Amino acid sequence: MKDVRVNIIQRGKPIADIERDITTSWFEMQGDIAELGERTSEKMKENIRNKIKRPYGSPGRLEVAINSDLFVNMGGQAPFVGFGVGNIDLLEHTVPYYKAINYGSNHILNLPGSGKVPVGYFSPGEPKPISFGSGSRWVPDSSKGNYSFIPKHPIQPINYIENTEHWFGGQISKILARHSARLGRK
Repeated sequence: MKDVRVNIIQRGKPIADIERDITTSWFEMQGDIAELGERTSEKMKENIRNKIKRPYGSPGRLEVAINSDLFVNMGGQAPFVGFGVGNIDLLEHTVPYYKAINYGSNHILNLPGSGKVPVGYFSPGEPKPISFGSGSRWVPDSSKGNYSFIPKHPIQPINYIENTEHWFGGQISKILARHSARLGRK
């Protein structure tokens, strides 16, 4: 069989130019995604700032703990750039109440809908409900106390995670649309 040479042209471009455009767009898109990681972290902080009122406009520990980690793997057959926002281990260690602020204090209550706090005690100090608000922290532990209470002013959810996810979806759509348009797709 005789070798046949074929020159494929799409929309007036040779295939080598199309391959170059795809490669260039892929690297530009990875850069856009890396940049989006930092912008997503800032958006989450903004969502927290807009819902939580702090004296003197100072950032709280939750806002300070929100970070963006960039992941780059350029080796192998599937190189990629990605990111994560809000390192869970760091949040659990530095601001263990991050879920209560996002989902509301009912998220951490023992009996959903009852509004009753799990049995435990205030630490440091005596296990007395009058300790609440004096800098003591509630420790759920039935072995050291048989106390519970219903908060008069439970934490209202601010949904900073969900609001950021919604914003993020729109940003990803914009990046994909921009790069698809560069390649001649609509």
